[in-house]
Amino acid sequence: MIKQSQVVRYLDQCTDNDSIDEVLGAYVICKFLNGAKCAQVLTKIHHLVCYLSLTDRGHIVEIGQEAFKSLAIEVSSGAQRVGTRPALTKPGIGIWNVIRSKRSFHQRLHSTITDASGGPGALSSFL
Repeated sequence: MIKQSQVVRYLDQCTDNDSIDEVLGAYVICKFLNGAKCAQVLTKIHHLVCYLSLTDRGHIVEIGQEAFKSLAIEVSSGAQRVGTRPALTKPGIGIWNVIRSKRSFHQRLHSTITDASGGPGALSSFL
């Protein structure tokens, strides 16, 4: 749903550790929603750090060093609390809105449409 390049655009808007934490949390939740396992998500975080460093965005890693560390620890221990804190910064709210809109579209696309009795819905409801 959310690609690395999109996350980087939101990270470019971040100015403090809290906003970076919100954006990274949304990215991690997105990966879990796509079916990734903890080890795969940790690899994605590592790739993101490498990408940021290679594209002269190392300052983001420095500013959000605590966010990257705490998120990696949380993911490695099962990710029970990732994404539970409400987004309060502009980049955090922005990325969560993108995830919500893409998720709701995906759910509508793959949901089963039924009528009131639980049978198949009318053809017009599929259109």
